[in-house]
Amino acid sequence: QALLPLLDVLLGLLVAARPPTDAARRAVAKFVADAVGAWSWLFMQAGASLVPQWEQLLQVLLSCAEWGFETAAVTLPAWLSLQASASSAGLSPLYAPVFASAVRSLRRASRFPDGYETWSLEAHDAFRDFRDELR
Repeated sequence: QALLPLLDVLLGLLVAARPPTDAARRAVAKFVADAVGAWSWLFMQAGASLVPQWEQLLQVLLSCAEWGFETAAVTLPAWLSLQASASSAGLSPLYAPVFASAVRSLRRASRFPDGYETWSLEAHDAFRDFRDELR
């Protein structure tokens, strides 16, 4: 419970964050994904409900996936870990709407974007790797 006020302040900053560069967006996405992974043990216990701060952090993770495939790729391991934790704690029904939103967001990020043909070979490889991992 002592963590919740700190989490409120952090969430306020993250919700307002609009990183201006790809590198900054990846850094924010990594920070959020790491926070989700680090705090999942606290919020994902058998019989638990979705605490508003935890739900908001998951929404921030979701919004990171909306910034493009590179940030979506950064969030994917966190989503996979969350799904495994929810399943083992018997919380899959509670988290089903969150995971459905995550799947939709990640699938949107995996679509071939306009201008794909102008990307570098490295960017093509990274995009293909993300799509392979998503499957």
